[in-house]
Amino acid sequence: MAIEAEKLTADNIYKVLIYFDKLYAVMDEQERRQLMESLISEIHIFEERKPNGQWLKSIKFKLPIIEEDMEISLDNDTQVETCRVLCVSAGGKAANGCAIHQAFRTDRSAKKDPAKAEAAIVRCCSRVFLAVSLYLWYDRGRIATERNEETMKWIIASDLHGSAHYCRQLLEAWKREEAPRMLFLGDLLYHGPRNDLPEGYAPKEVIALLQERQADIFCVRGNCEAEVDQMVLPFPVLADYCLLESAGHLIYATHGHHFNEDHLPPLHPGDVLLHGHTHIPRRTLRDGVYVLNPGSVSIPKAGSWHGYMTLEDGVFTWKTLSGDVRDTLRL
Repeated sequence: MAIEAEKLTADNIYKVLIYFDKLYAVMDEQERRQLMESLISEIHIFEERKPNGQWLKSIKFKLPIIEEDMEISLDNDTQVETCRVLCVSAGGKAANGCAIHQAFRTDRSAKKDPAKAEAAIVRCCSRVFLAVSLYLWYDRGRIATERNEETMKWIIASDLHGSAHYCRQLLEAWKREEAPRMLFLGDLLYHGPRNDLPEGYAPKEVIALLQERQADIFCVRGNCEAEVDQMVLPFPVLADYCLLESAGHLIYATHGHHFNEDHLPPLHPGDVLLHGHTHIPRRTLRDGVYVLNPGSVSIPKAGSWHGYMTLEDGVFTWKTLSGDVRDTLRL
């Protein structure tokens, strides 16, 4: 398993670091060697074991998303304190019980036994990487900015109901936002028996307009979608929900006629329920779950606007089709 730095994002390296010991356990010899060479630059040991039983002098890590190597040194009080803080932040023990110290307080045979030495290094790596991964998880946005890494931006819309007039405006907004992908929350083509015909109602034209960007559109099923809609549309529209992640938050996207703020799906506090259906832009918090609604593209209700949302780096922004910002929520 080759690890290529240019292909790793902050979230990906976080997963590698936090599950380092489990990942290492299932690797073969060549994969282990490649992983260690990818993540460790140098290891220094003392000529003789120290009075406290320590023989590791320092270990220098090279993490693909940090520009400079990170060195953990144990041969002075300042660095020992640094290691203590890292261990505590990762759930380890403090002071003389520091997990990094413990990992290398092995008997003298560890210096002569490669297997024991390797095991000690792996224990150290697991603890240090856990500490580093916590830092990356909470600060990965800054790292991505410093490395100029692209983060996925989404344009999110709902309830078009077959309006070619508003579909063109939505596509113009999509182009203006420069978002790679669109998430549509259902009710693309049919106007529905409870709604008046929207301006420019022409489902066949909507199909043709969306054809050009079919590979960039993800859609969940609305209460107006039927098997015949899937027959004429070039992208899937019959999934009841989809899952996204942004800024460490799980996003459950669905239409809203089954799951909504009055009937939450099984979610954790801090998760997001994203739905349409009501045609009313909305943001609220229910049992610790964010419940968000972009409103309707073509048939807004309750005095709301023709609009959509964007999602980027954990920030939801409600906008009119002309691009005016109406609301913002940072997760």
